[in-house]
Amino acid sequence: MGNYPPNVTFYLKICLAGTSEELGIKLREKQWNRFRNSTVNLEGGEKVQDFFTCDTIDGKHIAVNLNKIQTVNILEEISMYIEDSTVYRGPIKILFQERNEYIEVPSTTEPEQLYDFFHCLDNGIDYAGQFVSFPDDDDEEIIINMNELLYIEAPQSLTDKGWELWAKNMGIED
Repeated sequence: MGNYPPNVTFYLKICLAGTSEELGIKLREKQWNRFRNSTVNLEGGEKVQDFFTCDTIDGKHIAVNLNKIQTVNILEEISMYIEDSTVYRGPIKILFQERNEYIEVPSTTEPEQLYDFFHCLDNGIDYAGQFVSFPDDDDEEIIINMNELLYIEAPQSLTDKGWELWAKNMGIED
């Protein structure tokens, strides 16, 4: 794969173990290549990372548990317009094993902690430990067992704000 025009949308239809829910994720080529590289074991003995995290075309920041993927159907479509959006006004949605419904959290009071939560998912259980957390919109802590988590999505605007706060606190210039 490669040399696609910038307006190609990759639609990933993902079936996860333990749920009847089929995920639909829309990505651009750069994120699709990252996903592909995360799921293809080039060396044969390497451990697949636990979670794949990225920004989607429709303004979400997502994490999907790679160890729980059963199938991925990839569709490619050339769009008339580049439709990327950083605006998704929906809730944080969390999907666990053996549940067929999302748990919805309206928002968070601490975007920096939500960013850190996704950072922990990106680095895996060996880095973060089995349990990770972030506060909800009432500032009450939500603790999540990474082994049970299948998928999470949050507004990209929240994780972007979290990155900005984290970078500022760390003295990193954007």
